[in-house]
This record gives sequence, C-alpha cells and structure tokens, in this order.
Amino acid sequence: LDAGIVRPQLQPVFLPGLLAELAESFKPFAERKGLRLAVRCPDITVTTDVMLLQRILQNLVSNAVRYTGAGGIVLAARRRAGGIRVDVFDTGCGIAAEERDLVFEEFFRGGARTGAAEEPGLGLGLSIVRRMAQALDHPLTLASRPGHGTRVTLGLPLSEVPAAPAPAAPVATRLSGAHVLVVENDASTADALARLLQNWDARVSTFRDLAGVRGAVEAGAAPPDILVLDYHLDDGACGLDVAAYLRGRSASPLPAIVTTADHSEAIEARVAEAGAELVHKPIKPAQLRSLLTYMLA
Repeated sequence: LDAGIVRPQLQPVFLPGLLAELAESFKPFAERKGLRLAVRCPDITVTTDVMLLQRILQNLVSNAVRYTGAGGIVLAARRRAGGIRVDVFDTGCGIAAEERDLVFEEFFRGGARTGAAEEPGLGLGLSIVRRMAQALDHPLTLASRPGHGTRVTLGLPLSEVPAAPAPAAPVATRLSGAHVLVVENDASTADALARLLQNWDARVSTFRDLAGVRGAVEAGAAPPDILVLDYHLDDGACGLDVAAYLRGRSASPLPAIVTTADHSEAIEARVAEAGAELVHKPIKPAQLRSLLTYMLA
C-alpha cells in the first residue's frame, strides 16, 4: 500500500450481501463472549474495491469484538449527503482522547483496553485500515467515549450502476503471508491441512513432533505467527508441549489452536489453561478460517 503497488479495482458492489457475509463470519466469536452482532443495511450499491473494503470492515469488526466485554456490535449502512455512510458501533471500553490518533499508527496497542492482554495482536489492524481507506479515497473517522464504546465511520460513494444482489466474494483474511506452524502426526491430515492453509495464501511449516520443531528452530527457521497443534502426538506426547517450547522462545504472545477428536472435559480444561483455542476434529474449514483470522488480529 505504501509503495503504491496495491491499486484499487473499483466496481459496483451490493453492500447488504457483503455486510451479511462479514457478520456471519464473526458471529461465533461474538456469541462466545455473549455479545450481540447486528447488521442494518438497505438495498444499496456502492463503488469500491470489494476485497479492500472487506479487509477494512473485517479489521474494524474484529477490533470491536475483541475490545467489547458486554453489549454488542452494530454494522450499519445508511444514505448520507449523496453517499453512503458505514458505521461500526461497539459498546466496548472506548478510546481515550489522547489515543484516538495514535490507534492508527503501526504497532500501537492501547494500554487501557479490557481483555487486550488475553488476546494478543500486533497493533497493525487500524494502521492497515487507514492506508486502505486512503487508497480507496473513502473518508475514515473515529468517535469514542471511554467506558461507553466506539464508532468508526467509513464514507463510500453511491454507485450509479446497480449491482445484482449476489453472495459476496469470500471474506479476505489476515492469513495472506502469515506463517502457520502445524504439528500433526498423521501424514494425510497434515497434508490436507497444509493445502487448505496454502489455498488461503498462508505460509505453512508442518512437523510431526516437538523434536522436528526444535530442530527447525535451531537451524534458524523463521518464527511462526500462529500454531495449529494436534493434541495427541506419537508416543504419548502432547501438542501443548510445542506451544510451551515456542512461547518460551518468543518475545511476543504466540496464539495457538489445538485440534483433537477427544471431547473430554480434561482436555478442554488443559487447552484453556494454556491460553489456546480448541477445535474438534473433523475440522470445519470455515470455522478454522474464521478462528485464524480472529486470532491473527
């Protein structure tokens, strides 16, 4: 974006379909926190780049879910002054006045945000949002009250050419270029998982056990951004041991997803205690993709 290589491909986009698809992908995470997630959008068509707009709104909704402890999030579109205004409202912790410009800077993570310590992020989301909005020439504004919530507003031009109501393109994720480290002792499962992640434009490293991971690290392998670990490995080993090893070598929080076909409460408790997310096998691709996107925020 900074180099001008990303060039928006403007086209008519039917907004209700795009917003509905986006809300559906985040609904499981909102429900897990007891939050409401609502969409309000009339039948309107805007002129934008569909992939860039999806990425912008995905970042905004992800932040809203992440930093809202009670209440909910509303994704609303309405006609305003010859154009369209899209608002992402939340009832979260809010942003102090002195931080409202800083949140759009790279790597800034507000220190007073409830739950931030439990859900690691890189602090790049809103910086990327601002760059994409500027590339699209879509005005971006933020209003917030600490303790009450935040509203981020994006201005879009109304399209003079109608677009047929149709399912939106697949929601773009933060998986593009992300390094996912997979530990899975079943070769066919590991291969299928690697192909799935690569189809989502992620970089993937696969291993059978902790020894393989340790050998790669000692040989200078690039650090991962997120882990996908099988709970039961060969010879009674546990995937959580891989998470403990890599987290001990990482200066920043390292998110992890643990997969298993075992539905026992003991495993669920161990995974939760380790600060990881649990996904039961057989893995549902849509669930995995949404979870990876949310955890990489």
